[in-house]
Amino acid sequence: MKPRIYQVDEAAGGITRAELHEKAVAFVEERYPRTGDVPFLWIIDDGEALVWIETGWEDEAEKVASYNLVALTLMISKARQYASIVEVWIARQHPAPDGSYPNDAPLPSERPENEREDAVLINTFERNGAFNLTTFIAKRHSKLLGARVNEDSSGPGKWQGRMFNMFERGQKLARRFAE
Repeated sequence: MKPRIYQVDEAAGGITRAELHEKAVAFVEERYPRTGDVPFLWIIDDGEALVWIETGWEDEAEKVASYNLVALTLMISKARQYASIVEVWIARQHPAPDGSYPNDAPLPSERPENEREDAVLINTFERNGAFNLTTFIAKRHSKLLGARVNEDSSGPGKWQGRMFNMFERGQKLARRFAE
């Protein structure tokens, strides 16, 4: 899928990270019960407008292209913050006896269905790295969203992944292209 502009909210930019996050959450809470899915969306706040961009999410190549497109867009734009909305599989990772988390644990996509759950993940990042994260466990067949679970950059959660802090990813890509 080619990236496309989903919508543009003129004069809606310049809001707080919490307000941007709640706009993304409201979109999910309205759409998912009605359709049973959400598009892979990025909402970029440049201080003046909110630009909603839909990108592909069908295979690994589309995912990487989407990450890179958004990361570079954030790098060269006046973006203050962004939110992303995506359906994912999640799985619990249990710490080793010493309290560390092994880096070689299987990805949720590599685990059997009974060891992972469908979820809708919403993250909102500011250029300075502060973030909000909301997860809903999703029940696709019934179009139901589970309880809302919130975290932010001040919390104890150990979150990582390719879609976290795209501002940082854009800086790394720009340096790599400059070499």
